[in-house]
Amino acid sequence: MPKNEQPIEFPSELLAKEAALRAARTAHFEYLRTLPSGWDVEVTDEQRAESARLREGERQAAAALAADGYWAALAPPDRVGHRAALTPTALPE
Repeated sequence: MPKNEQPIEFPSELLAKEAALRAARTAHFEYLRTLPSGWDVEVTDEQRAESARLREGERQAAAALAADGYWAALAPPDRVGHRAALTPTALPE
């Protein structure tokens, strides 16, 4: 966002959806970091199931954010800028 532009005021519901997406991505990433790595390592069915569960949670959070009515109210060229501006607002301080 250029320096002379005012920050965008996002609805709290949209901010919550962005935060939920960030939390889901973090949870999935952190779980993947606990798994063994290497070509010859076996991953258990339970580990695969947990990864799939977390990936599905991430997908659902992304879908909820993308389907929010906020985006439909914007002209298509404005959506990218608003989406980019939304991401840092959900970061914890």
